[in-house]
Amino acid sequence: MLIIGFQMLLMLIGLECTTAWKFTWFLTILACVIGPFLFFSKIVKSVSLENYEKVKKQLLLFNIFEYVMLQSSLSAFYSNPKTLCYVGDGQNGLELIFTGWLALPILIAISFVFEKLAN
Repeated sequence: MLIIGFQMLLMLIGLECTTAWKFTWFLTILACVIGPFLFFSKIVKSVSLENYEKVKKQLLLFNIFEYVMLQSSLSAFYSNPKTLCYVGDGQNGLELIFTGWLALPILIAISFVFEKLAN
C-alpha cells in the first residue's frame, strides 16, 4: 500500500504514471542498497545489554522498511510501468504482492549477515 500510495502522490504532483513508477523503483532500489549499510553502522555503535529493547525496536523498524523497499525493487524485474498504469498485457499489478514473498529470503539473508558481522 505504501508503494502504490507513494506512486499516486508522485502523480498528484504532476509526474506521468510510468515516470512515477520508474522514479519509485529508482528510489527503492537505492534505499535497498544503502539502507542495510546505514542501519548496520548505526546499530553496531549502540548494541549493548542496557539498550536491548531499543535495538530490538530499531531492528523491527528496519526490517519493515527494508521489506517494503525490497518488495518494490523486485517488482521492477517482474513488471513494467505500462502494465501497472494501463493494464496493457493482461496483468493487473498483482506481481507487486507476489514480490513480497521473494523479499523474505533476501531479508533473512541480510539478517544472517548482520548476525555474523556483529559477532
